[in-house]
Amino acid sequence: MPDGNHRRTHPRREYTILAAVVSAAKSVFSNPVFSNPVTNALRQLWPPGQGDSELSIRHLAQLYDMPRLPWLRANFVCSLDGAAAIGGRSEPLSGSADKQIFRLLRDQCDAIIVGAETFRVERYRQPRVSDKRQIARVARGLAPHAQLVVISSSLDLDFSDFSYASSSPRPRVITHRTSDPTRRASLTKHADVECIGETSVDLPAMLVRLHQLGLPRLLCEGGPRLFGELAAEGLVDELCLTISPQLSLADAPRIAAGVAAHAPRALQLAHIVHAGGVLLTRYLVIDER
Repeated sequence: MPDGNHRRTHPRREYTILAAVVSAAKSVFSNPVFSNPVTNALRQLWPPGQGDSELSIRHLAQLYDMPRLPWLRANFVCSLDGAAAIGGRSEPLSGSADKQIFRLLRDQCDAIIVGAETFRVERYRQPRVSDKRQIARVARGLAPHAQLVVISSSLDLDFSDFSYASSSPRPRVITHRTSDPTRRASLTKHADVECIGETSVDLPAMLVRLHQLGLPRLLCEGGPRLFGELAAEGLVDELCLTISPQLSLADAPRIAAGVAAHAPRALQLAHIVHAGGVLLTRYLVIDER
């Protein structure tokens, strides 16, 4: 027997409310993001306006256009708890969506810049570019292949197993004048070696030199120390950061490291693309000059 203070809802009203809830749930979960949470389709989350439609290759490329030249962008992936690597490498954090943007950013640059430690740990090889992608690069006014530029003081680098396409440039190694001359000479068998700076690589002068070589579109792929130094000197224009839906739950490097205490750099969010729980963000550094 119902409580005298309890008013029972009319069955027809209960049905109407239930129907409204079911209808709303169907509307939400019919969204591709919910109905297929592991989809690899890239969709724009912010700024809004694209709806739920999958981004075309052309639209995706436009989202990552460089607004001016010269331009230096950095590209990293990290976990939800800020780890830039798992087990010493970034590969476990990556996935198909991240790799798609990784290739896109490489296809838009003249040169890929990496530190020596990243070159060794991530086992860098000559970037492979399909014939179709080479044609697209040339149509954009780029060389068929991006040049690999490695920054190193120790010159502990091994290019012996590099394979070269006929149209691909030799790797370029940037070091300083007090580096080991014997190692410099040995590396010239496989790479173009140049000294910029006295006891350490002069990063602003290095960028000027790369621009002089006809390489204004630059992509830094790490590591954390190189990125930290470039950012601290105000040389980075953009950060593309993929946020992987994982917790590393361990001590791990961040995307920037190795620099003394420094005033934080302000960045402005340009866009967020998402796919299967992965967030692909693009931030532009605010010019405070």
